[in-house]
Amino acid sequence: MLPRKWAYRLVRRQGSHFYHCQAIHRASVIQSLQQVFDTNSPESRELTAIARGTFESLAFDDFEAYYFNSWNPANIDRYFKFEGLEHLERAMSQDRGVLLFTAHLGSPCSAVVAMSLKGYPLYHLVNDSPANTYFPAAFRSYARLKIKWMERSMGRRFILFRLDANSADSASAAMQAYRMLSEKQLVSMAIDVPPLWVGNKAQTTFLGRRCLFPTGLVQLAHLANVPVVPYFSIRDSAEPMHQTLVIQEPISMQGNLTRDLQSCVERLQQVIRDHPDQWLLWDSFEMFRDMESGSANH
Repeated sequence: MLPRKWAYRLVRRQGSHFYHCQAIHRASVIQSLQQVFDTNSPESRELTAIARGTFESLAFDDFEAYYFNSWNPANIDRYFKFEGLEHLERAMSQDRGVLLFTAHLGSPCSAVVAMSLKGYPLYHLVNDSPANTYFPAAFRSYARLKIKWMERSMGRRFILFRLDANSADSASAAMQAYRMLSEKQLVSMAIDVPPLWVGNKAQTTFLGRRCLFPTGLVQLAHLANVPVVPYFSIRDSAEPMHQTLVIQEPISMQGNLTRDLQSCVERLQQVIRDHPDQWLLWDSFEMFRDMESGSANH
């Protein structure tokens, strides 16, 4: 009920409060940052600022769901600046579906809603959190509301999959996505799902380390023979109620699973290096590491 600028300022303070209070989570984030930025100093001002920003980004992402119902096609440009829409338009002009990928960066849920309200409605693949006992009950309750609000704002249903699903359930979600692409629709998914949660994955180089990433995105692109377009939402650090939704040029797919996956991961890691305080999964970085292969310090 507060003016939005005040509300976002209070939420930023809430994120800072989380940073100070959640010692275990904070230590995990800083440890990951130390690995990537090659420093052994946990007191580094730069790392501290990035870690604090990560907590603030998480707070903004949770809070912003309460604004979904008030966003609409007439006012979405007040909150989002759209860059690179010509890349998506060019991909759509090929008279095929388009497979887009985003990541847990900035506010990915807001980005999906904003794209749909801008006139590019997405069929987004999302984990069916309320159905997964992997998550705490409070989170599942919140996720159920958030999914409902998002679907109402977008005007279409999600393609749901479950982390604990058997192969038949996973295949059903994949085939639904394939069908939408065959019908020349826009399908979206996150590329940075922790590999422990999926069946098929491959080795990549990510943030200077050997890591594992899910291969579902690339497999679906190869199967459907469609353009692959990355998009990421970057929040304005000075005015957090404003975001820039960046749509990048399509990935040049070569038909090789590991090479094409690496090309997609490189797009993600460049955005993370440019905006490290907005990647929401620093505390999960170790989950991506391919421990059996060691590290590659590139």
